[in-house]
Amino acid sequence: MNIEIRYKNSTIYTVPVSVEHDSRFFDFINNSDQWQPLKQEKLKINYLFNYAANIANNSNTCIIFEHTNPEELPIYMFEKELNLNESPVVSEIRLVYFGTGVAFIELHILYGSLSVDDIIEFAYLFKKATKADGKAYNLGDKISLFSALKRILPPDKSGTKLFFANTADFKFQALSFHLLLIDDTEFDEARLSETIFLLKRSYNHDFIYDANADKSKYDMTYKPFDYTHWGGCQEGIVCISKLTGNQKTDSFITSYQYDHLTNDYRFMYLLLLNQRYSAIKYINQIAIADDKKSVEELNHKIIDLKTKYTFHVISDEMIYQNVYSQMYSIMEIDKLHCDIEENGDKLTAIQNEGAAKSEKTTERLLLAISLFSIFSAMIDSASFFDRIPIIAIQKWSTLLSFVITILIGIYYFYNKMKNLKK
Repeated sequence: MNIEIRYKNSTIYTVPVSVEHDSRFFDFINNSDQWQPLKQEKLKINYLFNYAANIANNSNTCIIFEHTNPEELPIYMFEKELNLNESPVVSEIRLVYFGTGVAFIELHILYGSLSVDDIIEFAYLFKKATKADGKAYNLGDKISLFSALKRILPPDKSGTKLFFANTADFKFQALSFHLLLIDDTEFDEARLSETIFLLKRSYNHDFIYDANADKSKYDMTYKPFDYTHWGGCQEGIVCISKLTGNQKTDSFITSYQYDHLTNDYRFMYLLLLNQRYSAIKYINQIAIADDKKSVEELNHKIIDLKTKYTFHVISDEMIYQNVYSQMYSIMEIDKLHCDIEENGDKLTAIQNEGAAKSEKTTERLLLAISLFSIFSAMIDSASFFDRIPIIAIQKWSTLLSFVITILIGIYYFYNKMKNLKK
């Protein structure tokens, strides 16, 4: 019995974006005819715990938009350089904004009948967002990935920055989530391992594969079943599925697994990326923070990141939790949080400095109030001294002596308190 294959060989390329001015960002998105809110039926998260899934369903923590005409964006696809028999197609573009001030652009690219080797070569070129801007490329009416994204995002003056974690243009590289269904007869274990290694890092065949290089703590190799193979590193993840010949298993792979990958696993990967890139953003902001107001705002964001978006347990499903846990470790999210805490000494110092300034201002204000009170008391006392004949003769000299005595007392008390604080 023939099985209808709904599984589409594809890659979801993801680009991190920093958003500094939420209001300007959303003004642009909401007033643009290029973006519309993602339809609820397109986001079905079933296998993550509710506190993770609820992030996607709460507009205070996550808002997702989709591009209205992704196929019309003229992105250069390197057809000439790779001699491709068909062009990869951008089937969907999403903009996922998290309440941490970090957003992600997702481009879902379908490969049609391209071979796995073609996909490997394409991914290596396409992940480099500015690659097509080189002089060697004759783009015609096409544009680079970087230029395309600049067209559909708010201008720089709105505080929106692509690839904000990097400084050099050649490091403007998209992260990848590869989803492939292969013919088991064409892939032995050695070739499959090499393919997963090249795809997860988006390397091409010029990189010589060494199996020992795939065993570092920054590489994930995970095989929950004979028909499912996972790989991952900081540059991306890959899931390769194989048909088994068993009708029920193959029906699951072709009809359901692809949906799981493009929904639950996809959002799970975004949660990991948000934790990583939000931490990177905050570490940079700590380095440049110099006033109490910005420090307080940053502290609130850090608390939100740790309480609303960060967790070690994501699901009670074996494969989900294993992939999540291994990628959490590979992305060194806990270590990034430790860096935030270690850099927190600067935030504390700025807060203490601000508190000291406020306290000084308060002390001066109280001193001024005290002086005004003294003069007010002098006026009231003058009328009282007039009733006493002996004091009335030297009324003003008596009042002056009284004021000087009080001022000396205030000065002495102020200096004593100041020395105690030291």
